[in-house]
Amino acid sequence: MYEMTNNCRKNYAVSEVLSVLLLISIAVGVFVGVHSLILQDSGPSIQPSITFFGKLVGDNFIVEHCRGPSLGLDSKCVVDIGGYYYNYSVKDLLSSESKENNLWNIGERIVCKLENISYLKVTFSIIENKENTIVYNQIIQDGLISQNPYIVLTLNPTDIENESAKLWLGYNFRNYSGTVRFSYKKLGSSWVNTPWESKSGSGTYCKTINSLISDKIYIYKAELTCQSNTINGEEIPILQNNITKVNKIIPYELSSSPIVINAAGDSQLDSVTLYYRWSSDNTSWDTGSGVTTWSSELLTNPSFETGDTTGWSNGGGGTMSVGTDCPDGEESPCGGIYYAYWLETNANINSYAYQNVDLETYATYIDAGRAKINATGWFVSDEYNVSLNDEFFMNVRFYDGSDVYISGFGYQSGGTNPISQGSGNNFDNWAQYGITNYTIPTGARKLQIRFFTWEYTGSNFHDAGSADKFSVRVGIVDTINNWNFFQTDYNSPWSWSFNFPLNEGYYEFYSIGRYNNYSEITPFNADALCKKQ
Repeated sequence: MYEMTNNCRKNYAVSEVLSVLLLISIAVGVFVGVHSLILQDSGPSIQPSITFFGKLVGDNFIVEHCRGPSLGLDSKCVVDIGGYYYNYSVKDLLSSESKENNLWNIGERIVCKLENISYLKVTFSIIENKENTIVYNQIIQDGLISQNPYIVLTLNPTDIENESAKLWLGYNFRNYSGTVRFSYKKLGSSWVNTPWESKSGSGTYCKTINSLISDKIYIYKAELTCQSNTINGEEIPILQNNITKVNKIIPYELSSSPIVINAAGDSQLDSVTLYYRWSSDNTSWDTGSGVTTWSSELLTNPSFETGDTTGWSNGGGGTMSVGTDCPDGEESPCGGIYYAYWLETNANINSYAYQNVDLETYATYIDAGRAKINATGWFVSDEYNVSLNDEFFMNVRFYDGSDVYISGFGYQSGGTNPISQGSGNNFDNWAQYGITNYTIPTGARKLQIRFFTWEYTGSNFHDAGSADKFSVRVGIVDTINNWNFFQTDYNSPWSWSFNFPLNEGYYEFYSIGRYNNYSEITPFNADALCKKQ
């Protein structure tokens, strides 16, 4: 509040009547001036808010008008499929019954059929024609953007063994047809090409190649030809299980510690990691305890205790608020006094808050199957103590080193089996959702945790629901009857100073090379062994 001060004036012999008349004339003059300004200024223009809800059902993308003024049938719908735009009007996509009054009204839906979208990024936008304003924009599918109407992707190889490998590619010709093939080579050598294969539409194609040299790095790429154009996919390495090998340890029986352990391996590798296991009798290999050691919290501001959204990013608009309690609702059962919710009317229901977590530090453990993760969050789906349809969603998503989506989990209100007791759509019942003690998928290098909350009353969306106490922690497993990580060497020649961490007994070793974020196949048997006396 501003504090008002009173100004005192001296009486310079002006009569009280004259003073009153003077004040009245001033007041009348001010009123006339203000009135004139009001008549001249029409005030700020009101921008009506419109809310839509879109979802992909099979090959059809369906958008429902949920809240706000009606749209004219000449409003534009723009579909961006991999960098190519397809334009429609609302009239093209609305049913005959719905467009009888020449308007797109609340509760009515448009349906757009999407074809040939495999591997491509797809975005759907709605533009109000009169003001030329984008009123809706949603990414339907993550994927590639291409300057050509057709694409090809190099996929990871499989069945890498016995100096052979199965190569894979994905393709999408849209409405064209053409040919695909593989090109592969040993690093430093010339490309070798497989025969061209005719294809149309979209799908995958594989080819097994043989006569590879087991201790050499190979790379390969997918190729596609169409309309006299040739395009290439990403180059991906082929790392066989003999690309590195721990040298024989001589003598077999050792009394000194530490010892130097060497591995043969191509100097062009990015790194080589040493693994070992131990046995007291050369029969039972049970070095590990099975205990998982967990990292500290990897999220920034996971419970919003900074009192704001520090650390969280906005994916697509809308407004996330942070406060000390929910309107008309219950306090969070979690620690701290703050938690997050969407409170502003007209926020974009297709937005979400997210954080990315870099998993590169744990790459060696991830690819060895020894990295676990806990990624969780607490939600309440009805904060208003009435039987409405408050909703939330939460996603946990894994990506590789090139930000390509690998796998993920989704949770929504009404979902079953939350981590804690309770389930979605229970009034005022907070519950914890997410994954716990989950083995991180091989090749994962980034995790994204995202969420959003809203309330749907049957015809309109309102912003509601609350979220609290998110957490992401990585655990490393001290394995039982399995191999243990020792150290990673990043410079050739590959070697380690091994200190016999489990003291006397029998030790076996193997090594794993990495190149361009890809790992060598784990060998079936140990490369080397020794006995510590």
